Amino acid sequence: MNLRYILCLSTLVFVACVKDDGDTEPAVMGYGYFPVAIGTFVEYRADSVYHDHPDPNIPGIHDTTVFFIREVIESEFLDAMGETSQRIERYKRMTEEEDWVLSDVWFAKRT
Repeated sequence: MNLRYILCLSTLVFVACVKDDGDTEPAVMGYGYFPVAIGTFVEYRADSVYHDHPDPNIPGIHDTTVFFIREVIESEFLDAMGETSQRIERYKRMTEEEDWVLSDVWFAKRT
């Protein structure tokens, strides 16, 4: 037999038979960036840019709108798979002085 073949086969057998001692650290999932506690909220200042023509060399309407969004984890429920999901209410306002107005409702699940 070819010496290279035997060496490769021996290396594969050695690597495949290494025992896992289980002392590895658990993976960091980044759950801190995805809160699920009821009442938790995040506020954003958003910019929306509108161009009425795809070619920037053609004159047209170009407008920027600034508004604010608040996402609140309002409640939790069991979804169709029997897993905990969160109801997220999204509020919007055009200035910081205005009251928040409910704009839409989303659902999220951290998996």
